Amino acid sequence: LKLNLARNKLRSVTENFFKMTNMSRLEELVLDRNPLSFTDSYYSIFDGLEASLKSVYLSNLNPVVPSVISKKTLMNSLNRLKKLEILKLNNNNYDLDETENETIHHDLIELNLPDLQVLEMANNNLVKLPNFLCNLKSLKSLDLSSNYLTSPFS
Repeated sequence: LKLNLARNKLRSVTENFFKMTNMSRLEELVLDRNPLSFTDSYYSIFDGLEASLKSVYLSNLNPVVPSVISKKTLMNSLNRLKKLEILKLNNNNYDLDETENETIHHDLIELNLPDLQVLEMANNNLVKLPNFLCNLKSLKSLDLSSNYLTSPFS
C-alpha cells in the first residue's frame, strides 16, 4: 500500500513500471529528494496507479524539476490521478517569472483532482496564488508558506 523511495538517486522511473510490477493497489508513493526529470516522454509515470493512488510526495526534487517543460509534464501526469487526496510539492524552487507563471497556471487549471484535500507548495518561489486553487473543491489544507506572495489575492 505504501512505497517509499525517498532520498535515492532516481532520475527517472521506468515507463509503465507500476503497471508491469502489478502495484495497482498502491495508495502512497514517496519520491522526495530524488533528482527526477519529467520530460514529455515521462507522461506515464503513474500508469497503473490512476485508480488507487491517494498520496504523492514530490518534494525537494531539485535541480531537475524547474524547467517549464518538466513542470507541465509533471502536472499533466498528476492530472491522471483521480483519487489523489494528498499532494506535496514543497521545496522545488519553481522560480516562475510572470510569463511562465501564466503558462503553468493555464495547465494547472486543467487539473481535475476532485478528491484533493491536502496541497503543500511551500518554498516554491511563487509570487502569486495559483489560479487552479479555485477548482479544488475538496481542499481542506493548503500550505503556501515561504514563498514570495505579496498579496493574499491576485
